[in-house]
Amino acid sequence: KKCMEDYLIKSPHVQLRQHDATVKNLLEQLAQDYLEMPPEDFFTDSKREKGLEVFLIRYFHYVMFGLNLNGKDLKLVTKLYGGDWYTSHFLLPTSFILNGTRLVDEVARMYESSPGMQNFQDNVPEHGCMTRSELARLMVAIIRLAAKTGTYQLELARVAMANLRLPSYRGENTENTKIEQHWDALNLNDPSAVRMYIMEVARLYPPVNCVHHVSTVELTVRIAGQTQTFPAGTLLLVPLVLGNLDRGIWGPTTFEFDPQRPELESQFMGFNSVGDQHCGRTCPGKELTLDIVATMLQVLGETRRRKRADCIPVAQSCGID
Repeated sequence: KKCMEDYLIKSPHVQLRQHDATVKNLLEQLAQDYLEMPPEDFFTDSKREKGLEVFLIRYFHYVMFGLNLNGKDLKLVTKLYGGDWYTSHFLLPTSFILNGTRLVDEVARMYESSPGMQNFQDNVPEHGCMTRSELARLMVAIIRLAAKTGTYQLELARVAMANLRLPSYRGENTENTKIEQHWDALNLNDPSAVRMYIMEVARLYPPVNCVHHVSTVELTVRIAGQTQTFPAGTLLLVPLVLGNLDRGIWGPTTFEFDPQRPELESQFMGFNSVGDQHCGRTCPGKELTLDIVATMLQVLGETRRRKRADCIPVAQSCGID
């Protein structure tokens, strides 16, 4: 984890690229796509090298690796990361059928020679003695399953931008929340307000529902009224989502959308932590994800509001809610 953070997450070069001219151009293209593309294509189509999914692929590769993907390189990476077949490239036997192993190797070699890894040093003890090749191949899985999937495929960005509804919880009215009304009313110039909006979306629809924990000692618990004892080494599932929906923590408005609720960030469990409290296993990409989702909400929120203002005289023909 520290190896990845030092080179590709918390490096000063990463922080500089997050807000440079290349990212500005990517965001301008994203706003243009938002105006021109039908919503279903903007949010889900990766085949036309436009829209939200392709933006996130290009953004994460540029910010972390310094790779400005275009042409055949973008096609290669999108083939591996885009669409709905993502896990099939990592599983047998479908990885052979889809040439997933070859794709992983090609993308990993691209990472190895990227600007983000040009100063990599092999076999550093504090980095677990990782090699350049090991980090590159590790990042293929992390980009697909965390950076792209956590931010996009598992709905964080799409729910925050009102493309998908919040979940349906039995006996609750959560799924009928008008997210677009909250987004339209959000103070886009207040970074704290935008951050809390994202946290509340993630609380009700967490990109990561659960994590695992291996018990280090024998433990005894009651299940269905009976005492059960498990040995040390037992693999446990930790349902983070239940912590984010616990009425004992969040009170009677637990299933309502309220970005201004007290202790929202300090009690939030979606990043494998309780607020900032953790034992070293919290999500390394937390701030990177929150930063880009906030930026997209601001850029596309302003674009949406300008479009609505321009269409007021002919609102019905514009088709904007």
